[in-house]
Amino acid sequence: MTIDVLGHIQAENLVVTLRSSSGGLHDKFIVHPVYGPSAPRPKHYLDITSRIARFPQIKPPIGRHDIEFGVGPDGGNVIEFHCADFRHGRSWTFHGLARLDPHVESPFRITAAITASNLHGTRTEAFEQEFSVKAVKVSDLIHLEEGRGFIVALPMQEKFETALKSKDNDWLDFSFAKRADDDDDD
Repeated sequence: MTIDVLGHIQAENLVVTLRSSSGGLHDKFIVHPVYGPSAPRPKHYLDITSRIARFPQIKPPIGRHDIEFGVGPDGGNVIEFHCADFRHGRSWTFHGLARLDPHVESPFRITAAITASNLHGTRTEAFEQEFSVKAVKVSDLIHLEEGRGFIVALPMQEKFETALKSKDNDWLDFSFAKRADDDDDD
């Protein structure tokens, strides 16, 4: 999705909302463990990383011209962007991924709504994507013997492989692959 301001008036207090009809919206590839979760390991008594993670992070201040997430792309069905002063001639692009719910009827719909305090009303656009569900085994999609590699081409496969090789955590979400004991206090 790309936002452009055409004309000579900036958009003040810009709010962009993306809402999916079914499924989730995300800005990263979600990585699931193919062979299931790993076995739990005992923690070392000097391990303080879980205790440090409990302290709140201080966010850096957001500039007037910066885009920030009001509702982040965490896999839910709503994403919301805010910008205090989106100047004319400026362009901003959001690269996201959609997770389709196979138990919901086709088509998958994303509704984009955009408004600003100095513009009249809200502009809404809907985008639909037809899909069909096919039940397959994991081994029909991934080379399990080799431990890596896809049999079927993925959308954005080049970006996924580049992020995987460079370990780019801005594009990979391993939260589903965490062990169950990662958040324990022991």
